[in-house]
Amino acid sequence: MSFQHPGLLLAGLLLLAPWFLRSRAVPALSLGPAFLLESLPGGGRTRWQHLLVVAEAIALLGLVVALARPVREVALPSSVAGAEILLCLDRSSSMQAHDLDPLRTRMQLAQSAAQAFVQQRDHDRIGLIAFARYPDLLSPTTLDQAAIGTLIEEVALVEANGAEDLTGIGTAVARAAQVLSTREARSRLIVLLTDGEENVATPASPTSLKPVEAAALCRSLGIRVYPIAVGVESAGLTSLRQLAASTGGASFAAQDAAALPQVFTAIDRLEQSPLDDPRFEVQEAFLPFLLGGMALLFLVHLLRLGPMQRLP
Repeated sequence: MSFQHPGLLLAGLLLLAPWFLRSRAVPALSLGPAFLLESLPGGGRTRWQHLLVVAEAIALLGLVVALARPVREVALPSSVAGAEILLCLDRSSSMQAHDLDPLRTRMQLAQSAAQAFVQQRDHDRIGLIAFARYPDLLSPTTLDQAAIGTLIEEVALVEANGAEDLTGIGTAVARAAQVLSTREARSRLIVLLTDGEENVATPASPTSLKPVEAAALCRSLGIRVYPIAVGVESAGLTSLRQLAASTGGASFAAQDAAALPQVFTAIDRLEQSPLDDPRFEVQEAFLPFLLGGMALLFLVHLLRLGPMQRLP
């Protein structure tokens, strides 16, 4: 506990000291020489008068303490400073392969693992981008994990061998970085899930954004990238590793059905949401001293006007 006006506390104590000494020194009634009264036993009324003086001093002390405005710092519960996460989910036609599980496609396994990851990160704002040749922002980052889970489930593959059936990793990562650049969270990351290699930014298309350029953008913004290569023969694994390493993230390869949940668990452990800085709330503490002092002072005066009244 501390005082907002400690000077008033010291001044009040200095004023109370002589008053207390004077109150104890003044006799209630002068009847003659003091030596004639020394042998007389003290009565209960005298003891009560002394107690009233002490009680009055305590009451005034309480009022002085209240006047000095005591306060205390109360620690507030720690809260989690959630991260900003963008999931980038590859929806090229190759994600329909059954090489990881004969009953489920790569996309179905990826969707299931991603949904479980979202449910675990209940303090984080999570968004979703689905991409093939072009990235589509399906949702900006939000705390509505249930809505993100539904959107993940609804991601559909593009038409095989169609105009959009390519894998634009650089463009997808850059789009995710653009969305996260407006966020102020201390932890911002991109989880990229793909089974292919960059085939949009090729020598034949020199103006397309390359993964290395997207990595430079993420690095300048302080955004980490966690690529996950899906499939037994995941192409472009080297470029994905470079993408992760240059942004401070980590790359993973999921080569069987059980590996995908384990990969998301590993990312969850690597990216624990930090706690907010310790916070305190200053609370006033003068009211108990004020009310207690006033109540005790009122009681003392009530007794002195009644059964403990002093004789003139």
